[in-house]
Amino acid sequence: MFNWKYPNYRAELAVLRAGKIPTPPSFQMPEVDYLAGVDWTLANDKIPSIKWWLNHLRYTRPLLIASTPDDIIKATTIIKSWVEANSENPQSDYAWDGHAAAFRSEQIACLRTHLNEDWLNKSIVQHAEFLAAPDNYQGDWNHGLDQNMGLLSLGYAVKNHDWIELARERSIATMSKMVDWQGVSIEQAVGYQFYNFLRFQDAEAMFAECGAPLPRDIFTNLHNMTTFLAHATMPNGKWTLIGDTIFHDAERDRLAGTDAEFSLTQGALGVRPNNRFAVYQSGYVFGRSGWGDDRPYDEESHYSLRFGPGRVIHGHNDHTSLTYYTNRDDFIIEGGFHGYSGDAFRDHFRAPSAHNLVYTTDKARFLWQAKTVLKDYRIENNWQSYLLEDVPYPKTKRTRSVVFVQSPIELILVYDRVVGPKRRYEQAWHFDETVMLDIAGARIDATAPNTVASIHQLWPTDRMEVVKGRNDPLQGWSGYRRGDLRPIPTLLTARTGSDVSFLTAMIFQPSGNQENVAIVQRPVKKDGVSRQIGFKVGGSSLSVSLMEDETLVIE
Repeated sequence: MFNWKYPNYRAELAVLRAGKIPTPPSFQMPEVDYLAGVDWTLANDKIPSIKWWLNHLRYTRPLLIASTPDDIIKATTIIKSWVEANSENPQSDYAWDGHAAAFRSEQIACLRTHLNEDWLNKSIVQHAEFLAAPDNYQGDWNHGLDQNMGLLSLGYAVKNHDWIELARERSIATMSKMVDWQGVSIEQAVGYQFYNFLRFQDAEAMFAECGAPLPRDIFTNLHNMTTFLAHATMPNGKWTLIGDTIFHDAERDRLAGTDAEFSLTQGALGVRPNNRFAVYQSGYVFGRSGWGDDRPYDEESHYSLRFGPGRVIHGHNDHTSLTYYTNRDDFIIEGGFHGYSGDAFRDHFRAPSAHNLVYTTDKARFLWQAKTVLKDYRIENNWQSYLLEDVPYPKTKRTRSVVFVQSPIELILVYDRVVGPKRRYEQAWHFDETVMLDIAGARIDATAPNTVASIHQLWPTDRMEVVKGRNDPLQGWSGYRRGDLRPIPTLLTARTGSDVSFLTAMIFQPSGNQENVAIVQRPVKKDGVSRQIGFKVGGSSLSVSLMEDETLVIE
């Protein structure tokens, strides 16, 4: 029942056995001496992540897993200290946070399998009653599922079948809503796609061990969850930073034998995915040049594109945004995630301006709940086009049409249009910290360690600038992981009007082997074509048609 997988188990166990609670490096806090007595108020003036961490007690797991008599004594010291300080008139102002209580309940229940004392039994009842109360239940997402598993653990420890059955009933209702038929989590973040996959696995095993197995049909789409992760993984073996997602390697062994493992190990292990492209109705497009067959795996290109329902849970206001990786360079990136800090950066990273899209800098009510529609798409072997449309502000229609081309020229062409009240609009492109930008008229040279891109604003603009690490207003920043905030080069192009459009071309070439780039465009009013844009790079050429319906098509 409590056969937990725990990252850094051995390292943290050594610290715990020495009388200290190890703190996550991103918190930049000293280890906590629990033998001297834990000050449960120490996080009251900290960010929510630290408050939650202090109170969930999950850091006792290495001791509970090792479970030698001395380890159980040490785990008891920590858990009993929390109970004495927080059961009544809690010292910590996050003591009875619903998600912290969910994880803490698992540790308390595990301790109960080693220890039967009055203080512990009273705490089990208190935690179970808290989790069972409808007002404390956090619903159909990972917090609700974690609460159910905490209640299940308490019921298992003291053989309370009512608690087990309530946890089961809630889990059936919750899990059926957490993942759609394509295996996509409702939480709008690649990192939480993985987390929910893990918790579905845990729930399946834990309920079965308690003699209350969950219905098999709940897990029908479990294999599709790994396929999403496979497509959301870049050729460097890292996830695309969509939503509250960070780079990490913890517990990826639980993807062994799947298509997600194939992507994470760059083709070394796992099962090769069937397709290069994926369109998910929940609002994601992924594509790549290949799976390492015709060139080294990490030199393949990869893109993502966002649409779908309005922002919820761990999602960002990133609709119409795209990312791009090529030739071992993470090139165009998202604002990312630096933790649940509750500060201005947290707000910024969820805002449209932290993403690669068009937004207004004027005062206008952003309709964060608005849906972005994928109106049309076409997938060919060497190019793919997508047309998105939404209403991000009142009485305002925004369109993005984009074509990704892998051959004979590697390029992205983006047509953006906003029609509505007269405002100033910015188109933003965020680049990885390794990319250098240089503006030369209407062309921008972008240089990465292995790739050079020429970026062209093909239509007139009011202003173009590169921003990096700006504080007022925030722009040119990315969160690479918790506590890891970095300035990044960001290209901003502005236009003002009631019918504003941008036509942006990006041509990618390997460093040290650049050919001359020539672009010619001309208006065409024939067979539904509005404009043709011709590209020539060295001896290779192609023509893109902007159609009257605003789609982009390769001839």
